[in-house]
Amino acid sequence: TLARHGADHEPYMIEFEIVRPDGEHRLLRARARNELASDGEASQVFMVARDVTEEYEQARRLRAEQEMALATARRAQELANTDPLTGLANRRYAMAEIDRAIIVARKARRSISLIVFDLDFFKRVNDTYGHIAGDRILAKIARLSQLLVPEGGLAARFGGEEFVILLPDADTHAACEFAEKLRWTIETGSSVEELPAITASIGYASFEASDTSLTLFARADAALYEAKQAGRNQVRMAA
Repeated sequence: TLARHGADHEPYMIEFEIVRPDGEHRLLRARARNELASDGEASQVFMVARDVTEEYEQARRLRAEQEMALATARRAQELANTDPLTGLANRRYAMAEIDRAIIVARKARRSISLIVFDLDFFKRVNDTYGHIAGDRILAKIARLSQLLVPEGGLAARFGGEEFVILLPDADTHAACEFAEKLRWTIETGSSVEELPAITASIGYASFEASDTSLTLFARADAALYEAKQAGRNQVRMAA
């Protein structure tokens, strides 16, 4: 360090570590000034050194506390946006994301679609096998849904046995294909150990120019109701 500053005319700062006779490491910060010889090189260096070990330790602790506080804040935000049972987004967060997706779709003239599905006769599962078993089914459905959601999409649990999936850049045809794939995946893959598979009724709606998040959801939800009225384990498109 001294060699790098050997020709400096102005004072400079350097830091270095020392080891005391008792083995303790200390960090020193020094303000140095060169006494230059006739050839322009430093013939002597004058330094005033100060022990800054505690300052560094305090700064390190402060950084650690700040990082912990940020991590805690991120975790709190995550919990506020997440359904605790399934790990999917909750209703509040999903509606906000649908709002954002609609704004983007309207500006960029892009397609988005919303899938709303409900598990058929789920009350029978709770009544027959108990609520713990029902929770396991819900968690399994959440995992299956998450596996199918495309990049940029969102799966959410709206409460009870009702789920929503937001599909970006998906028109009516793509939404129909996704909904049928989802219906088949749940029917064939939702069994959990001794628990039988369950089916789902599904409704979907694609974004129209007049839609808000509430109207888009309402249209998909109405299509879901039609699927239930038609006998369940079916897919219906919103009017």
